[in-house]
Amino acid sequence: MALNTRRVEESVWAPPPGEVTTLVAVTAGTWPAGTRLLVGDPSDTPATATVLGSSVVSADGLTATWALSEADCAILRSRPRFMVQVPSGAAWEGILAGTVNLEPAWSGGRAVQRLGTVMVGPQGPAGAGADPAVINAAVSDYLAANPVSVAELIRDTMGTALVAGTNVTITKDDPGDTITIAASSSTITADDTPAAPAEGESASYFVTSAVVWPAGLVWSTVSTSGPAIVTLYTVGGITYAVLGATFPAPVVPDTTAPTVPAGLSATATGTATVDLSWSASTDAGGVTGYEYAINAGAAVDAGAGTTETVSGLAAATLYSFTVRAYDAAGNRSAWSTAATATTQAPPDTTAPTWTATVTMGTPTETSVVATASALAADNSGSVTYEVSYNSGSTWAAIVPSGSNFTLAGSPSTTYATTKLRAKDAAGNYSTPVLSVPSYTMAASDDVTGPTVGTMSASSITSSGFTLTVSSAADEAGGSGLHATPYAFTTDGTNYGAYQASPVYTASGLAASTSYSCNWRVRDAAGNVSTGTAQTVTTGAGATVIAADTFTRADSDTLGTTEVGAKAWADGAWRVASNKANQPSAGESVAIIYALPADCTVSATFTLGTARACAGLLFRYADASNQWQAALVKTAGLSQVELSKKVGGAFTRDIYPTALSLGGTYSLEVTASGSSITVKLDGAIIITKTDSYASTATIAGLWSYVAGVGDDGTTTVDNFEVRSIT
Repeated sequence: MALNTRRVEESVWAPPPGEVTTLVAVTAGTWPAGTRLLVGDPSDTPATATVLGSSVVSADGLTATWALSEADCAILRSRPRFMVQVPSGAAWEGILAGTVNLEPAWSGGRAVQRLGTVMVGPQGPAGAGADPAVINAAVSDYLAANPVSVAELIRDTMGTALVAGTNVTITKDDPGDTITIAASSSTITADDTPAAPAEGESASYFVTSAVVWPAGLVWSTVSTSGPAIVTLYTVGGITYAVLGATFPAPVVPDTTAPTVPAGLSATATGTATVDLSWSASTDAGGVTGYEYAINAGAAVDAGAGTTETVSGLAAATLYSFTVRAYDAAGNRSAWSTAATATTQAPPDTTAPTWTATVTMGTPTETSVVATASALAADNSGSVTYEVSYNSGSTWAAIVPSGSNFTLAGSPSTTYATTKLRAKDAAGNYSTPVLSVPSYTMAASDDVTGPTVGTMSASSITSSGFTLTVSSAADEAGGSGLHATPYAFTTDGTNYGAYQASPVYTASGLAASTSYSCNWRVRDAAGNVSTGTAQTVTTGAGATVIAADTFTRADSDTLGTTEVGAKAWADGAWRVASNKANQPSAGESVAIIYALPADCTVSATFTLGTARACAGLLFRYADASNQWQAALVKTAGLSQVELSKKVGGAFTRDIYPTALSLGGTYSLEVTASGSSITVKLDGAIIITKTDSYASTATIAGLWSYVAGVGDDGTTTVDNFEVRSIT
């Protein structure tokens, strides 16, 4: 049943004495068949009230037509009580208020308008009193169908607040009972005193006798008749009494703003964009969103997140940003401390301009001065210069002295197509390039080649080596070594381009292969000397000494490796789903004997689902003296550890890195002499020089399952021990 509890307009007619008239009453809402409209004086119950003519239920609501007698008019003049009576089987369920529109159907007479409230009131058979459960159910139905705030509902039903000395009549089991507000204290005098509820709370009372109400009580209506249910509410420090129904407690308005956002940062990400980020605010009812302002301007909504990209800004401009939080009630925090950022300048796409003529000085054997009539100009104000000799494809930096450029050359060599160009800080080059007039270097008196010195080979691996020339020099009084004096060959015939460095690294070679290596040295006069060929043989390459992919039946112990016929001393380790695993509690190692002290040990680890603490052993002497490289992922740690254990005591090198539980990682350790290198997924992360236990010939796996260590689910695959290339 829809409950229509709104402040309504009641119309009471006072027809001329002796005139019989017709009254039509309409109450909106949806009513069940058999519903009737009644009228009576304030002491009436549904059993004693007068049925208002014939009642008809339709889609428009409830309509009743009543032919008034003189007695009926007298009832109307005495402020009648209008009731809507709803049937429930043979008994009447009660009285529900509706909006009652009374329409006079006669000519003449006068209509007296009065504002008031048609009260709520499920009421049982005569004398049974009100039923709070029925009232509450009706109110709940009404609120579900009419979503208004409780505060609004109370205002709508309250009418004019009472003042001291006003009489209030409440119909109870005994229709004669009345409650009176005393003139001095606004307290209703009677024999019981209900306590005022706490702020935002409510308390309901079923009135069966006169009561004493709290001081300062504000009543809902001036005068009413209705069921004997009184509900007290305290809102904003004022206690209200609502007659006739137990409404939900009013919602106390949220007037507390969220905390001010902290840690605002502003980062320019382009010529027109700045990224903002800040720490989240807090609010008792939850933060709804944030707003930002540019240069203390209008607020712009940033949504519920704590980051925002501000766009549409001007390039190369300083901006100030602030941010504030707001909640669902519309409370807003103060603006945060400002953060500033300068948008990026637009890219420089303007090339330098260089219009000049070049005149040449007198060439020597190795240099000549070219003088430009003007230097280059650029909008950035920063210009450097480059030169290309003859070919035009290779450019080298050249620094002028004033407008003089010193060009290099070889004796007796003609340079017909040398060019100069300017470059700005953004990498824009001047166009067209500046052509240098053709010039020929002076002939040299130096006809003697330089001394070649000696060449040595080092860092020999299976795929390459390094050649180094020492003690090369030009003869006394000669022109000196060329700026790029060295050239090398690894096949005895084809020399590479001349280079400035006496060191050459050959790579990408075949393993176990001999190469005929030689070198040349030239001086500034162009004289070339060739060294004596040497044979350099590459290494044999890495050899897999032991390897295991653990392709055995589940729950088997490790047994032997698949490559190398090596035997595991496996401790508490086992095979599960073609991977090694150490599920039992405590520290445990799986080791292989008779390995080289210098070797590479690697494996693939899939970290546990809750914690991980496992890795590789190498140069293992005994349980108290060893090296470990381990992956550690716990609630507080995410790192790779290189640990040295001496006499049972650990020292560690830590490499913090972002590891993920359940993630798979490749871990590799190479020990060569005093050099130790650790790789994670192929990238070197730790290098260390330490020759401790360099003669130990045991390697393997390590794990610690206990406390905050591994959870026992970390697995290992593709274990391998290799010789060093």
